[in-house]
Amino acid sequence: MCFHVNPPEVQPNGGQHRRWINTNPSYACPNRSPSFSINAAVCVKNPADNVRKKLKTKLTRYAEETKEEQLLNFTKFLKHSSNTKCPELYCLPKIHKPGNPFRPIISSIGSATSAIGRYVSRIIRPLTGNKGSSAVNSKEFVRQIREIEVPEDDMLASYDVKDLFTSIPLSYTYNIIFEALNTDPTFKERTKLNPCHIVDLIKFRMTEGNGPLGLPVPAEGRHGQPCNHALFK
Repeated sequence: MCFHVNPPEVQPNGGQHRRWINTNPSYACPNRSPSFSINAAVCVKNPADNVRKKLKTKLTRYAEETKEEQLLNFTKFLKHSSNTKCPELYCLPKIHKPGNPFRPIISSIGSATSAIGRYVSRIIRPLTGNKGSSAVNSKEFVRQIREIEVPEDDMLASYDVKDLFTSIPLSYTYNIIFEALNTDPTFKERTKLNPCHIVDLIKFRMTEGNGPLGLPVPAEGRHGQPCNHALFK
């Protein structure tokens, strides 16, 4: 179940269009007596366009340095602002927690950083899931748990870590990614970029590109997910 911000109204403004977001939208909340509101600002133009321009400049430079053809395709796509859109925010209720708080989710599908996010995700994906403590999905986790023999005087407990991915320092994550890529014998088979390029692109997405931290990844079909989620899951 999703709750979306009310659609913005478009009004003429001296030959231009100004997008207004309702500053007090109401939401129908099942099993909730009061509705809630979100205050929003007025956007005269798409603020994400600066991200597109900066990313295009960066990718153009990297393409010239490495001759990576995929980057040239990205720069052509980023040439026109009409090819991209601003990321969208929506919420999902946490029905398993008291009060059913909402989890904000930012969908970057179609945004300026969406394509490069998929590209980087494909490159760092082989670095994950190589530890005995990792599980592919919840079904695999249940299977592994069932195979554990717990002594009678022991107790098997589960813990819910609050804000796990958003609590991991990004500088620590960047260093781990660089070292992992730098020692990966198959890295050069996936891209012509070097580890410094990849880490820099990740930094861009997580900072200037406003890449969400701790994003529940279905919003992007597991593409462009936060680097800390990709490595520490």
